[in-house]
This record gives sequence, structure tokens and C-alpha cells, in this order.
Amino acid sequence: MSCQLNYFNGKGRGEIIRMVFAAAGKSKEFEDRRIEFKDWPQEKTKAPLGQLPYIKLNDKEQTTVGQSIPIARYFAREYKLYGSTNKEGLLIDEIVETAFELLNKGAEAKFEKDETKMKTFTEKTAPEKLKLLEQEVTLRGQDGFAVGKSLTLADLQIYVTIDVAGLDKMLSEYPKLKANVAKTAENKGVKEYLKTRPETSF
Repeated sequence: MSCQLNYFNGKGRGEIIRMVFAAAGKSKEFEDRRIEFKDWPQEKTKAPLGQLPYIKLNDKEQTTVGQSIPIARYFAREYKLYGSTNKEGLLIDEIVETAFELLNKGAEAKFEKDETKMKTFTEKTAPEKLKLLEQEVTLRGQDGFAVGKSLTLADLQIYVTIDVAGLDKMLSEYPKLKANVAKTAENKGVKEYLKTRPETSF
């Protein structure tokens, strides 16, 4: 299903949606509409929840929907990136939520430019969450994947979180996560997307 993705000209909370399309080999099926900060006040009136990201589906109703994780889940299910059973879907959700919490904490500290919050994030929050993710991937996944034996939304959210929050240098202490990030980057669609995506400030 084709759609238009509306998000800032950056990775942030919109990147997981782009990565789902990339991993599924469906990058040509969506329009990656990037909005500059200076244009946001005017654009905000068009957003269904007054925030980004949101998508506009190319359906009869031209349905618009906000919230990045529900959108990512929708397309992950559409493109068979949500596990092979309902139970696997549950395990994927567990990892996605853990990783997304970490991403949000990192974004909050970075954008507020608060040295105390950044110190807390790098020295306490990030290590705690990475340890939990390491445990989850060890328990749930096989062959380098986060859940089961194939690429899912869980792998993509882990990759995006590590990438956007700038945590790659910490992965030496978390071998399963390090292997998982490398495995995700090997996906044909992901690899191609990473080569061509725009350089942005966040």
C-alpha cells in the first residue's frame, strides 16, 4: 500500500517507518516528505494530532494517521516483518517498547541540551536499557536476530535507537546487541537505504 510519510528532515521518530519500508524492499511505495523546522508552524494544522510523524494513505478516504510506533507496526504486519505467530508479535512488541523508551530518553536529553540530563542518560539510563535489550535479544532471538530466525520490527527498532541516540560506541559491552545491529545492516533493502539516505543533523 502506498502512502506519504510526513516528518522533519531528520531521522528521529520517523526513521523507524522509513526502515520498515526499506527492509521490506518497498521504499518506492511511499513518499518521504521531509518538513523543515521553519515550515512546521504552518504544517502543524495539517497533522492529525498536531505532531509528526503522520502518514496519508493512498486509499479512497486518504486516511491520515499519526504516532510513529502504530504506523511502523501497521506496515510491519503488512510486509511480514512481525513474526510468524501472535506470540512472536508479543515478543517483538516487548523489545520495540523497550528500545523506543530508550530513544525517547536520548532525544529528550539531546534536544533540551541539558548537561545533567545527558550525563544521566549516558551513565545510567542507556546502560540500564541496553542491558535489558541484551537480555531480551539473548532470550528471544536466534542467528543474530532479536526475535525468532528472521528480521522483524524488533531488529529495526533496535537499529534505529542505537543509530539515532548515538549509542554505537557502547555496544562493545553488549555483544548480542552489537551482532544484532550488524545483522540488520546486512539486509539488502536496509543496506541500500543507508547508502542513500540524506545526511541530517538528527
